[in-house]
Amino acid sequence: MAPRRTQRSQQEHQQFMLALLDEREVERRAEYAEFPRQPPSDDDADTQASPCPIIDSWYNEGGAEAVRRLTNFSPREFNRLWGSVCPHVTRYWNVGRGRRSALAGKDVFFMTLSVLKFGGTWDMNAAIFCVKTPMFIKTITAFLHVLAPRMYDDWVRAKADETTMRNLVTSG
Repeated sequence: MAPRRTQRSQQEHQQFMLALLDEREVERRAEYAEFPRQPPSDDDADTQASPCPIIDSWYNEGGAEAVRRLTNFSPREFNRLWGSVCPHVTRYWNVGRGRRSALAGKDVFFMTLSVLKFGGTWDMNAAIFCVKTPMFIKTITAFLHVLAPRMYDDWVRAKADETTMRNLVTSG
């Protein structure tokens, strides 16, 4: 049986945990404040004509650094990653019966990488891209269902076939 905490140690523990939670809340608010809360204005002719308005607006606003901060990839690296999954996404994203997503595959890929980098709440991630939270959740999870098999086949299974545990152990 675990020893009972004294009243004083219980209070100290609770105060410590509350301070820890307050600190995390301050960090989350600072992270949330980094991103604009207003959607881009509709008077931008470039964003209206763009096939990928979300990534283009971030790139136009903050340059390569904005893309890198959101995804950990430079625009060149991001485009290379996109090129590796584009045929699969084009074939399986927004097809079949039912409602189509209003977002382009490249934009959703960009948002997915951002979600995977930052974590946090769905609300915070949806606010980064000025998308309503329920739509954002549904879009990202559906996109991951489409993308995950391809990524596993290309990047996990291929490596598993070439580097077995026996090879890793014997090579040092």
